[in-house]
Amino acid sequence: MSAAPKDFAAQATQAAQLFASGQVAAAAEVYGRLVQAQPQAAELHFNLACTLRALNDSEGALAGFGRAAALRPRWVSPLVQQGILLFVLERWSEAQSVFERVLALEPSNLAGHFNLARTHIALMRWRLAIPHLQAARRLAPGNEEVWMTLRDTLRLTGQHGAALADFLEYEKVGQPSIWTMIANLSSCRSLGDPEREARAVAAALAWPYEPRDAAIVAEALMVLHYFDVSREALFGLYQTYNRLMRQSVPALAQATRRPGKRWRIGYVSADFRRHVMGPLMAQILLEHDAARFEIYCYSLAPAANEDDLSTIFRDLSARFLRLEDLSDEAAARAIADDDVDVLVDLMAHTTFARPGIYGHRPARLMVTHLGYHGALGLEEIDFKLSDRHVDLPENDRFLIEKLLPMDCCVLPFRHVAAAATPPISRVGLGLPDEAVLFGTFVSNFKMSPRCLEVWRQVLEDLPQAYLAFSPYVATERENLLRQLHGFGIKAERVVWIPPGADQSEGRARYLLLDAVLDTFPYSGGDTTMAALDMAVPVVTLTGLRQGERMSLSILTHLGVTETIAMNEAEYRAIAVRLACEPAWRQEISRKIAQQLSASGLADTKRYTRALEEAYLEALRRKGLRRDEQILPD
Repeated sequence: MSAAPKDFAAQATQAAQLFASGQVAAAAEVYGRLVQAQPQAAELHFNLACTLRALNDSEGALAGFGRAAALRPRWVSPLVQQGILLFVLERWSEAQSVFERVLALEPSNLAGHFNLARTHIALMRWRLAIPHLQAARRLAPGNEEVWMTLRDTLRLTGQHGAALADFLEYEKVGQPSIWTMIANLSSCRSLGDPEREARAVAAALAWPYEPRDAAIVAEALMVLHYFDVSREALFGLYQTYNRLMRQSVPALAQATRRPGKRWRIGYVSADFRRHVMGPLMAQILLEHDAARFEIYCYSLAPAANEDDLSTIFRDLSARFLRLEDLSDEAAARAIADDDVDVLVDLMAHTTFARPGIYGHRPARLMVTHLGYHGALGLEEIDFKLSDRHVDLPENDRFLIEKLLPMDCCVLPFRHVAAAATPPISRVGLGLPDEAVLFGTFVSNFKMSPRCLEVWRQVLEDLPQAYLAFSPYVATERENLLRQLHGFGIKAERVVWIPPGADQSEGRARYLLLDAVLDTFPYSGGDTTMAALDMAVPVVTLTGLRQGERMSLSILTHLGVTETIAMNEAEYRAIAVRLACEPAWRQEISRKIAQQLSASGLADTKRYTRALEEAYLEALRRKGLRRDEQILPD
């Protein structure tokens, strides 16, 4: 016999009170009795399912939400909760079907759009997620989580212009937070507003970061290297990051090395593929001395990112292991089990980086290299690779890691055979015969207010000069033009060179240029090497930080220092001289071509030997032994 209505209502109230007070098991027992008494009551099945979910009875909860939805076919709440639980259980395809049912019933359901987008993201269908995130943004314009998810997805799919536009809309209604601070810092370069940029930098440096903010500090460190920030200020942020990353994580025990074994070098990267870093590292791994070193590769990228170059990395490695599905501790354990002597981070704070792995100290010695022109800022990392030109001796004082100089330029050179013709001609660009074309094939993020002001002055000095850009995404032109306009550089002084269909056409773009104007404070790296590969002069301005000295290091190792400036006035004068003195420009080009061979800068074998010697020197400093000797002969 079913309970009387008055008694039934009292029991339902009791169950709700038990649940609210944390007595979940007792609440579930009461709801269970009520469901038996009223099996057609959809609300009771829903409430019972909520208690079962809290008790970690996932299957019972899923069944309960399903019964509630079946009893009230137009009620979307059980479906939303069922979909969320399926998502948590990583049953993403099932979750997708449930959220699609929600939207079929209520096309404007916020939870339906947002969670369907999350399932698409989990299934790596990022572009399918974007329309649903945009719908969720319209439904909840001030919701920070929705905005952040859309921002991250747009940036992941290369739609930086759309991410910027959406942030500017969110900024009007959203509450200021640490996330709006970091988004503002990342966005202000595209707005051509130096005052806004100065405020954003000051806010990032002064923010009261909390222990949960380590990932945001990492993003701030990555971004701030592109801004005019002192070594002291960056060091303060490194110290903050190191402090926030301090956790009670165990250092993993290392096995005793067996006599006669080669040194094991492990490389950690998300770019064992056809990306800027991939071909550079592939040529180095090919040259490693197999008699002395055994190579291990640890990939941070999803399997979907792998390509034909990934296969080459697999073939070159004693072991190639994907860490994507492993926790930081499990990834560290896998590396430690491989008995690695030197673990080399190639990511720093770039996309897909996993610095938490290093907190477990999975290798005897850990080094950071490449990634970007900065360090990680972790005391577990022993060394940051460097060279005698790219870092001033005192730069050691402004890093958590110790500098480890190589006996060559720290940045490797990679030759690319250029196509016979560029992807467009100077005539096709609409340039007059007397035009001087300066190029810079980089992201607008590298173009600081100080840099753009000097470029404006160069164009003012040279009425016949133009600036060439080559964005890979056509929509980025708008950002570039907005930024340039903010500093008085008119659109008619700008030309757009297609990036080319492949690497060889990309290299051939430099045939159109008279010279490259390097960015500052964050100077070129691979882009400087690419220009030199085509014997194009590079005007660079040096500074104090490694990021301000990479082009200086490249040119000094090359033995072509005529286009290195010590201040803005010199930079401007060198650019003007290159434009006005074709004979001198051609002399610099000839010298670059000669020195590429004579200097050894382009010698990958020499670079790899220097890299190996740097590893061995680091092992010496750590006092690590093999065969009862400090180092092998």
